[in-house]
Amino acid sequence: LPLLPQVASGVLTPQSVAVSLRRSQKHRTRILPGGAIGVDTEKKVCVVQKITGEIVDEPYDILVLTPGSITRTFDIPGLTENAR
Repeated sequence: LPLLPQVASGVLTPQSVAVSLRRSQKHRTRILPGGAIGVDTEKKVCVVQKITGEIVDEPYDILVLTPGSITRTFDIPGLTENAR
């Protein structure tokens, strides 16, 4: 939830950071809560660990990787040590 501080403080509205599930389905996109733990580019399969812990192979047509994102802590004392 990278924009949670802005929503909680009222700088942004919840609607401005929400993803439209209806719109994503219209464009043949699925939202799969979990994390990618591997990619087989030859088979075009992404190995995903779902939030339930189940590990599944998800085939893809187009894969967009965006590594390197970081969570901003806004210099709030103790946040890095105590947040999960």
